[in-house]
Amino acid sequence: MTTSAKDTETTGFDPKAIFDTISEAFKGFDLSKAFDFGNGVDLRGLDSDAARAKFVENVRQNQKLTLDAVSNFAEAIAKVVPSVDVPFAAQIREATTASIAFATELFTAQREFASSLLGVLAPPAK
Repeated sequence: MTTSAKDTETTGFDPKAIFDTISEAFKGFDLSKAFDFGNGVDLRGLDSDAARAKFVENVRQNQKLTLDAVSNFAEAIAKVVPSVDVPFAAQIREATTASIAFATELFTAQREFASSLLGVLAPPAK
C-alpha cells in the first residue's frame, strides 16, 4: 500500500501505518474458521438434543471468533488513530436493548401461540 504526505495532511493519520498495524494484528488469524459453521460435523447423525447443542456451540464459537477479530481490529486502530468520540453510542445501546426486548416479547407471543395451537390440534390424552 502506498501513501503520500497529502494523505497524512488531509486526515491527520497515515493510512499505510494503519494498514500495516491491522495486518500485523491479524497475522496468524485464520478467518476461514469463522465461516466453517459445521466444523465438519454432520448434524443429521445426531439426536435432536445433541444436534441443538452442537448448533448452539457452533454459534458461540463463531461469536467468539467475531469478537476476537473485532477486538484485534479495535486495538490495532487505537494504536494509529486518535480516540474518536462516538456521540451516538448511547443511542446504539438503547436501540439494541429495545430490539432485544422486542424480539423476546415476539418470541414469547409465538411460543404461547404455538402452545395454544397445539392444544387445539392435538389436545392432551384424557
